[in-house]
Amino acid sequence: MIQNVVSTANAKTTLDLNLIASNSTNIEYNPQKFTAAIQRSREPKATFLIFSSGKIVCNGAKTIDDSKKAFENLQNVIQEIYKKHGDGRILGIHDFTIQNIVGSTSTTYKIDLIALHNAFPDKSHYDEIIFPGLRLRPYTNESTTAIIFISGKFFVTGVNTEKKLIDTIEHVKRILLCYKRVFPYEPYEAKRWFNTDEKPKTYYK
Repeated sequence: MIQNVVSTANAKTTLDLNLIASNSTNIEYNPQKFTAAIQRSREPKATFLIFSSGKIVCNGAKTIDDSKKAFENLQNVIQEIYKKHGDGRILGIHDFTIQNIVGSTSTTYKIDLIALHNAFPDKSHYDEIIFPGLRLRPYTNESTTAIIFISGKFFVTGVNTEKKLIDTIEHVKRILLCYKRVFPYEPYEAKRWFNTDEKPKTYYK
């Protein structure tokens, strides 16, 4: 279900990126192209952006625990470099925060994206010429976004807990029940409902 976890942390000290990159085989640093050093972790799989300010961004982990473990491994790598080649300072990783979780799932039926967009014109964006998916904001006052495809597959982004991801997926599925696409295709204006636990009363047969 979870496709990507984006998290951040802070070393709360400046980092010498030239020192770190020159003493590691899996850290790339080219300040002429990008201000951060890039470190790729194999186990667990993740990619880090390491800034000289001490801020670190982790991307590509599949679970929150993997993200935490990857940060612990990175701390050990940098600590060892400073111990052998630097000033021996004690480094820590602080303020670990989940910034975004991307999850995906699919329905067992195709979706009428045109009807869905017509029902929620202020909460969705759909232009099949530019992008085949429909972007839907399932909650009124949140940045959470669902990207829905006609096949029934959809992604959810903009949440920072697994519970919120699961709740949002279930909420979107309830909405999509009203917008099944049948064959032959007949445009259908389903009951409009939003931000409610009420189950849809109208279904395609």
